[in-house]
Amino acid sequence: MLITSKKKLIERKIDRLIFNVENSSKSSQGDVVEVLKIVPGIRVENDAINMIGKGNMRVMLNEQILQLSGVDLINFLQSIDSETIKSIEVISNPPARYEAEGNSGLINIILKKPKSDSWNAQLKGTYIQRTKANYRSSANFNINKNKFTFSGRLGFINHQIALQESLKSTYPEETSATLTPIDIDLEGSVASAEISYEIDENWQLGAQYYFNGTTVDIQTSPRTTITQNNSVNSFIRIEGSEPQHPRVHKFNLNSNFNLDSVGKKLILNLDYLYNTNEDKKYYQGIESPSLDENAENSYFRSFNKTNNNYDIYSAKVDVESPLQWIDLDFGAKYAYSDISSDIESFNTGYTSNPTDDIPDVPAIPFNYEENIAAAYISANRNFGERWSAQFGLRLENTAISALSPNLDINREDNYTNLFSTFYINYNLDKETNFSLNYSRRIERPNFRDLNPNTYYRNPLIFYSGNAYLDPSFIHNIEFSVLHHDFVTRLYFTRENNAFGEVPIANTSTNSTGFSYKNYIDRTLLGISESFTWSPIHWWTNVNNLDLNYANSTFNLEQPQADRSGFNSRISTNNDFNINSEKTIIGGINYWYQFAGVDGIFETKAQSSLGLSLQFLLLDKDLNISLRGEDLFRNSIERKTAKINGVTQHIRNFYDTRQFWLSISYKFGNDNLKVRSQKSGNTDTERRAGG
Repeated sequence: MLITSKKKLIERKIDRLIFNVENSSKSSQGDVVEVLKIVPGIRVENDAINMIGKGNMRVMLNEQILQLSGVDLINFLQSIDSETIKSIEVISNPPARYEAEGNSGLINIILKKPKSDSWNAQLKGTYIQRTKANYRSSANFNINKNKFTFSGRLGFINHQIALQESLKSTYPEETSATLTPIDIDLEGSVASAEISYEIDENWQLGAQYYFNGTTVDIQTSPRTTITQNNSVNSFIRIEGSEPQHPRVHKFNLNSNFNLDSVGKKLILNLDYLYNTNEDKKYYQGIESPSLDENAENSYFRSFNKTNNNYDIYSAKVDVESPLQWIDLDFGAKYAYSDISSDIESFNTGYTSNPTDDIPDVPAIPFNYEENIAAAYISANRNFGERWSAQFGLRLENTAISALSPNLDINREDNYTNLFSTFYINYNLDKETNFSLNYSRRIERPNFRDLNPNTYYRNPLIFYSGNAYLDPSFIHNIEFSVLHHDFVTRLYFTRENNAFGEVPIANTSTNSTGFSYKNYIDRTLLGISESFTWSPIHWWTNVNNLDLNYANSTFNLEQPQADRSGFNSRISTNNDFNINSEKTIIGGINYWYQFAGVDGIFETKAQSSLGLSLQFLLLDKDLNISLRGEDLFRNSIERKTAKINGVTQHIRNFYDTRQFWLSISYKFGNDNLKVRSQKSGNTDTERRAGG
């Protein structure tokens, strides 16, 4: 008699939580995005994937960071069938093996092992109705023949998105209210190819290529009303255009060596990423003292073009060395980033006559170089069946150079930091686990935040980067309890010298500049709860709760009072099997975020209701899905801040109410999966926007 055991839905390892997709209700219901909706501690909203209590996420596929975000990431993940997924690892505090960069968590999607001499493919098309019509399509093909494997994916996006941003600034003697409709026309393509070859049982070679290209046309039409003493003083009408054309190419070569028969491995990675973008911004407009056509007007015109080029190289070596009494991991990495920007800028301010032509202006060069050298070691040991511990150290040296003689920027900096991680795990019984971990991390600015470029949307609102931004440092402590399918996390985060975009009002000109500054010291203490259950055999219910208390102190030119308060969020995800064959599935999803605080801002409540209906036909190879999100249009961002005595009210809607029709068809061998290699250039590429 053959005795088999079924893995639990949720398991705990020393440094991560394991969600076994094979045992979940989503194992045959579509794609990775659908599965992520029920993974504890993860939330999927519109075109964003976040970790509760962490904010932004980085996503790995078989230990390989996906250099994608937003709609590109969602489109890529939707091309991966849920039946090919073995498990999803949730890493809230990444260990020393991963870069110390960022306070975001990691999720690692593990695909099933490949079946020899087999292939599979999938085609998918999606229609999305927002304010305007949107389209997505994707195709993938995988083959495993003898010692050779290949995987290729293509994705196409055609989106038309209608946004609306609102800024109201209340100055001591004047109020400025700007409403900005934004129409985005986006066409993009994603392509990836990965090959690997087993030279022998101990040596595997591989290569990857990845491309992401987008053509974006952004049209803006800000309308500003300026009032004094409750009467209209003037109107500003602006028409703007922001065409962009980013391109990303990434190459990876890798080699895996099995050094002995007990698990010792050597992994080498060489990476190169090239990212280029010609970013243009045109604005012109009129200020009228009244609606009278005969009134004397003032005119405004601005132009800004930035040619950005990123060259990023890295080399990485990792060694896995299990010993008789302890498991060791150690390795090193070197990354070099060469960022060059040519900035052309023209701004008239207010003039008495319109400016018909934009003159030729000399390009202002800005160059940024960064060298990061890192080495790490990590040790893991089990103490019997109940206790285990892991400790890691990562040493990183960073040298940066920022130069722009025209802008009087000449910055040289060099700093070395030691980042430690610690984990301790205790298994009370087969159903209950306790885990405690600590990490120290660093948050470096994205390269676009460092670019000193300044551009105007109208004479009273402008945006700029900051070449003198410093990194922030973060301490994380987390205690978690796993009991059956309950996951409880207590977390503490201390972030020093944090940076962000902040609106700074100038009371002498009654204008507002949005710029990046190191201006926050932040403490966060919270608890999150995830609970998965099936109260009835045809109903699967996943619930998440997050409650935290945040306290922020500010370092701005004008004294700013500390801000503290509670933030909380609840969500529920429900799937209903409408027929006994489980081929018709309905869904009801809802989340509510209470009013709270976010750094210097007070935030208002948001919520979203979604409904879905899914049909699995032709032996579940054909998937037809209908769904609606943010049905009542309640996920509008609203926040308020008072800086330098000026109150700023921000209200933004990002076209989140949408209706989907998606059709996918898979054929071939469903068990195929192509081996994916871990890229060695993960963190720096993310900051470059790759």
